[in-house]
Amino acid sequence: MRNTLRERLEFEGFSTEAVDDEILAAQMCRKIPFDVIISDSSMHIPDVGIPFIILSSDNNIDSAVKALRSGAHDFLTKPIDMNRLLHSLRSTTTNSHTDTRSKSAPRTRRRTCAGCIEPIIGKSAAIEHVRQLIDKVARSEARVLITGENGTGKELVARWLHEKSSRNGAPFVEVNCAAIPSELIESELFGH
Repeated sequence: MRNTLRERLEFEGFSTEAVDDEILAAQMCRKIPFDVIISDSSMHIPDVGIPFIILSSDNNIDSAVKALRSGAHDFLTKPIDMNRLLHSLRSTTTNSHTDTRSKSAPRTRRRTCAGCIEPIIGKSAAIEHVRQLIDKVARSEARVLITGENGTGKELVARWLHEKSSRNGAPFVEVNCAAIPSELIESELFGH
């Protein structure tokens, strides 16, 4: 489960390290300025000023209260709801510098944001045209349809449009429309 979670988080743009030993985890936390720790409820979290999220197979309220009182930023139950975990990770990493729950001094952040946007690579005329279109369209309130073959960077363009728009303070929500049946897409996107 740890390896699967690590792969998924790396796919989502997070840089991750995974260990199964508390002592090794404590050593890593002292050497590397992590943004957040994700831990099983049975593990001891080292007090090094890094915010943490608890994952537990125990879903009773007492366990959640105990975890939150010990300083956890969130308490999630297994099986893991990836959308909820990603939301928790992004809010924890975004707000960790203003949080006063940890007893130690806050560490230097590892990244500037949870899902940092990759740069658009290339210097061809076509890529320059795409960059100019992003700058032009991002200022407007118009809806944008991004089309192209698989792997051409449609999601990257969407992220840059969001980043350069007036809505960049709001969350960027990805929806895989191919995974939603056509008769349910309206209610999934806009409610019943």
